[in-house]
Amino acid sequence: MASGVKAIVRQHVEGVSGVTRTWFEHTHIETGWEITLVVEVAETDPNLPGFDPNLRDQIYTAASNALNNHTTMIVRHLRIVPQSQ
Repeated sequence: MASGVKAIVRQHVEGVSGVTRTWFEHTHIETGWEITLVVEVAETDPNLPGFDPNLRDQIYTAASNALNNHTTMIVRHLRIVPQSQ
């Protein structure tokens, strides 16, 4: 049964300035299910205002820290998407 508390990796990544929200996507492959952490940010196009060139690395660092040090969850992919307009 769900506890109503977001996964620790989502909490860590959502603490990064510039992240608007996160969610998981599940993809079935031959050997089972893979989890992708999807991270929404204001902008992903480097030619538009609002793009932060350092944000990708900050997100990756936060996710890696949480996954390596605070949980046993396995996330296979990290996807960064622009905020819905």
